[in-house]
Amino acid sequence: MTTVLLILAIVFFALFLYFRISTSDVQKPADCDMRKKYSTLVEHMLSGHREARIMKETGTEIVVGVDNYGGYTALHIQQETGNMVRLVYVVKNNPTVRSFLVEKRFRDNMDQNLMLGEILVEVQHKLNR
Repeated sequence: MTTVLLILAIVFFALFLYFRISTSDVQKPADCDMRKKYSTLVEHMLSGHREARIMKETGTEIVVGVDNYGGYTALHIQQETGNMVRLVYVVKNNPTVRSFLVEKRFRDNMDQNLMLGEILVEVQHKLNR
């Protein structure tokens, strides 16, 4: 019985350390917030619809878009480890367009207009299917 408890304690401790280390690798962008760092992407989404807003903002993620009677359209911007950013463009519950998502990863210092261009090309492909 004592051996089983010892093994369980070691396993839980190892899992604790793993998740603690893996989540601490993603750091808040140095000396600026997500809204400022990804301002080009944020402004594009905010200017696309009069009801667009920042839906969620943390130290490592910002979600910008619209959620109303016409459905949910949003760009999720998530800072990742290794100076990478994950962009997920989501459309769902839209009465005229079937639900889809486009997910891409980029170096976080890449030109945001180029990031946006790649996302929009994929969105266009999804809309044409």
